Amino acid sequence: MSGRASPVAGAPAVAVERLWLDRLYALAGPVAHELRNALNGVAVNVEVVRSRARGEAPASSVGHFADTAADQLEVLAGLTDALVALLRPVVEPVDVGHVTARVATLLGAVARPEGGAVELVVGPDGATVRTAVPGEPLRVLVAALMLDGFDRAARLCCELDGTAAPTLRLRRASGPPLPEISADVRALAAHWGARLDGGPAAWSIVLPPPAG
Repeated sequence: MSGRASPVAGAPAVAVERLWLDRLYALAGPVAHELRNALNGVAVNVEVVRSRARGEAPASSVGHFADTAADQLEVLAGLTDALVALLRPVVEPVDVGHVTARVATLLGAVARPEGGAVELVVGPDGATVRTAVPGEPLRVLVAALMLDGFDRAARLCCELDGTAAPTLRLRRASGPPLPEISADVRALAAHWGARLDGGPAAWSIVLPPPAG
C-alpha cells in the first residue's frame, strides 16, 4: 500500500491501510496452509514418479501420480497468481470482477477441505465492472466483505452485477447466518459513496458508477 491514504471521515482510527492489513493477515494464514498442502502434493507425487522411473517401472504404474502432481501444480499456480495479484499495487482502472474473483479463489481453496465453497457469478456474462471508487479502497471493501461473510463450512454465494450501478451481493446458501457488518467497513463504504446494506440473510454493496 502507498501509505498516503487518509483516515476515513467520521472514523479517525480507520484508514485504508489498516483495514487492508487486518484483512490480509486474516487471509494469509489459511491461504499459506493451502499453498503448502498443494506444494507438498506436487513434491510427493513427483518423487513417486522419479523413484519408479529409476526402477524402470512401466509407464502405466506412474500415470496416476503424474496426473495428481499436475493437478496439484495447477492448484498451486492458481492460488499463487491470485495472492500475488492482491499483493501488488492496484492498476487503474480496476475491474471489480477481477478483485472479487481473486478473493473468491483464495477463500474457495480454504473452504474446500471443510466442506464449504465460494461461488461467484459476474453479470452480465462476465463483463468488466467499473466503479468510481479508487482501486485500493475498492480492494479493501471487496476483501473485507467477503472475508467477514466467509465461513469455512458454509457455501458463500457472491453475485456481482454491473448492469447499472455496480452491486456486489453476498449470501450464505448453507451454514450459519451472516454476522453484523463491521463498523469500520461501513465507515469506509460511506466515505467513498457506496451504499452498504445487510442483515443475517444477505449483504449488498452498491458502488458509485464510474464518472462519464
